Amino acid sequence: DAATADEILRQAVDAENWIAAEERVRQLLFEKPDEFWNLPKLQEIYQTDRRPSLREILLHIFGLAPVIKTREQLAGEAFELFVTTQSVNAVHGREMRALFVAFLLDPACRLLVEEGRFAELRSRDAGLYQALAELSPEERATIIGYLQSTVPLSEYEQVA
Repeated sequence: DAATADEILRQAVDAENWIAAEERVRQLLFEKPDEFWNLPKLQEIYQTDRRPSLREILLHIFGLAPVIKTREQLAGEAFELFVTTQSVNAVHGREMRALFVAFLLDPACRLLVEEGRFAELRSRDAGLYQALAELSPEERATIIGYLQSTVPLSEYEQVA
C-alpha cells in the first residue's frame, strides 16, 4: 500500500525509470524500524521457484506484470530471443531448446556439458545426451557461448 500511494514512486514507475523506482522503494520502505522490509523479505513473499528482482516485484505490484515468471518461463523467453537473434538451423530446434533450457535450469547438467563429460551426462539425462548427439559441435558451441556471454545465469537459480 505504501509503495502504490507514494507519488514519487508512482511517477518513476509511470516513466519506467526503474533505477529511480528501486531507489525510492529502498528509501521509503527498506530497513524502517516499524515495518522491517527488505529485498529478501519481498522475495520470500513473491517467489516462485526463484528469487525475483526488485524490478520484477515492482512490475507486479503496479500491475504491469500479471505474474512473477518461473525459471521455466524465463528460459523459454531467453530461448526465443536466442532463436530470433542468432543464425541457427531450425531443423534442430527441439534439440537446441533442450540444451538451452537444461544449461540454464540444471547446474549439474551445465557443468557436465561445459566439461565435456558426456558419458556422465548420458547416465544423468539421456534426453539431453541425445539432443547433444544430434547437434553439430558448432551448434553446441554457439548455444553454450551465447548462454555464457549473454544470459545472466543467476536469474535462473532455484530457490531451495
